[in-house]
Amino acid sequence: MAKQIQYFEVDNEGMKRLYEGQPRTFILRELLQNAFDENIKECLVSMDWEDGIATISVHDDSPEGFKDLADAYTIYKHTAKRSDATKRGRFTLGEKQVISQCEFASIITTKGQVIFNKKDGRVVSKRKKTTIGSIITLVIKLKKDDFNECIDFCKSVYVPQGINFGLQVKDQSSVIYHYVKPFKSFTATLPTMIDDGIAFRPTQRKTVVHVHQKSSKLNWLYELGLPVCEIDCDYDIDVQQKVPVSEDRNSVSPAFLKRLYAEVLNQVHDQVSSEDASRVWIRTATTSDAIADDVAKEMFTKRFGEKALIANPNDPHSMDKAISAGYNVIYGREMDREEWDRFKKLDVAKSTSAVFGTSYADFEEVLSSQVSGIQKKIAKFAIKIAQKTLGISISCMFIRSPKASTSADYGDKKIRFNLSKIPSKYWTLDADYELHPEMYKLLVHEIAHEKGTHYESGYHDAMNHIHTVLSYHRRRNPEWFKI
Repeated sequence: MAKQIQYFEVDNEGMKRLYEGQPRTFILRELLQNAFDENIKECLVSMDWEDGIATISVHDDSPEGFKDLADAYTIYKHTAKRSDATKRGRFTLGEKQVISQCEFASIITTKGQVIFNKKDGRVVSKRKKTTIGSIITLVIKLKKDDFNECIDFCKSVYVPQGINFGLQVKDQSSVIYHYVKPFKSFTATLPTMIDDGIAFRPTQRKTVVHVHQKSSKLNWLYELGLPVCEIDCDYDIDVQQKVPVSEDRNSVSPAFLKRLYAEVLNQVHDQVSSEDASRVWIRTATTSDAIADDVAKEMFTKRFGEKALIANPNDPHSMDKAISAGYNVIYGREMDREEWDRFKKLDVAKSTSAVFGTSYADFEEVLSSQVSGIQKKIAKFAIKIAQKTLGISISCMFIRSPKASTSADYGDKKIRFNLSKIPSKYWTLDADYELHPEMYKLLVHEIAHEKGTHYESGYHDAMNHIHTVLSYHRRRNPEWFKI
């Protein structure tokens, strides 16, 4: 086999500066990734901090240790992990990023030892080795807050099944962490990256996804038990294969998260409350092609209610009538374009015009001779109320419209009474010759529309004003209210 010619050299200081802006937790992430990718049963992390210097050691019991000692210092060296989606490694870069930050580093494995220090550079020796497993020791400058974050990182790991993971911090009791059964576990086809024998390429693959509940509001995306990045979700999501991360391994694309959120929501939709249905991750999930139609419809109903209509701003009358009938009217600003496209395809809600836009499309005016005496008296009383409370002159009209959805409407200073919809009991008087309470409410309701529609503050102010004026007037002149 021909000798491989090397094109590149790595500048240690340049590499250090390139990665020293990363959160220091990447140190533990890379070390644990290497350990968990091996056939191990035990992994122990020991940590100490004094005067700004941290000493971190990771010890595992991998039968082989490092397969090749050169893996410790060769960047982008081919590794079998790239073709195995269930292994975390891919670039053979992570531990080099870590070592570039160190004052001192030592790797002892079954093949020998590699030491990195600022005096001698890299020293390789095959004299000192382990019988089993690997021991990686780092000495690195760390702020105390960064050191504590590294401890918290270890505590946040979801330990793979079959591994005992120990954490020993100096002057603290050691803790052993074990596999935690997820709240939900399911199979989904998700994007990943694998070496197909020719190149490292994106692909789609079936994998298991673990969903974990926890009390903290801070949730994370995990790759095979190791945290990748914070996510705006109600759960920790642990994908059991390579996640398509950026090279720094601390971010994923919005497209991947959307797909993942949809797959999770398909499994936990029954846990979502009406209050949570408007959460960003759920809204994002409902726009994914991976979301089940019935789940998307369920989220729409939980968010907007059983009685919901889409506002047609070109038909304000229909919007007003929808609100009056107790519907939740959904305005354009309440969903983004992707959401609107999704829910329109599902046909989960009609427009206000479709339900209320043709209220009086077909009606006939009732002749005066067909209007009863009490109906005419009530119409005159409505005119009195408008003049007394708002200082306006209105008129009244009687119609029949059996297909209409409303019993009355107001516009152009005119009340139209739909005799097909108003119950007969409304057209009666009590023993004191006063209006039936429901008719009284109807008149005030319609006259208040002089100042606006149901969704405008002017309408509600007018309602309050009319009631206040009439209440005051009743105390001074109760005879005025007799029909």
